[in-house]
Amino acid sequence: ALTEASGFVNAAVTLSDTGGTQNARVTATVRELNVPNASVGFASVNLAIENLMGIPTLDGQADIRAATVSGYEVRTATLSATRDGTASDITLDADLNQARLALDGRLARVDGGFGVLLRQFQLAGDALAARLTAPATVTVTDTIVVDSAALTVGEGSVTVGGEIGEQLDFRADINAFPVAVANLVVPDLGL
Repeated sequence: ALTEASGFVNAAVTLSDTGGTQNARVTATVRELNVPNASVGFASVNLAIENLMGIPTLDGQADIRAATVSGYEVRTATLSATRDGTASDITLDADLNQARLALDGRLARVDGGFGVLLRQFQLAGDALAARLTAPATVTVTDTIVVDSAALTVGEGSVTVGGEIGEQLDFRADINAFPVAVANLVVPDLGL
């Protein structure tokens, strides 16, 4: 079935093969795009993706302004990625209407999977914030391993860590967690 859309999209995707690895370069400009349940006022994308069908590395930038998806509003968002060998350093800064999101991390290939180093995570609104207290690492192979990750959330905290695989050895310590943090993502909850 066809979906009605209006607006301007100018995009190019260039695919290439390097030694059996699928790569892509994506460039796009979007203006006043409207589709059912989503709209984008402006977007600009210039990304090189290596190993598209595996654990990719990214290099480039994407900017979005005045976007909504199913009622969620993104005033501005900027994703920057810098390729470093088989890893990518990634930052994301976004104004989500009711909150600001800042993320800084690294995606890297490891034997049998990938690893994510989260150096910074902060989701902050007028009255409440959630912050990563120290860098955290997640490794995904045949199991998922989360090194101890700790967040402060308002006056409370959440610490998680362990392994998820054939056996479950995962722990979470939640202390004075304010449920109002959900309002940062879904403002209409009114918690």
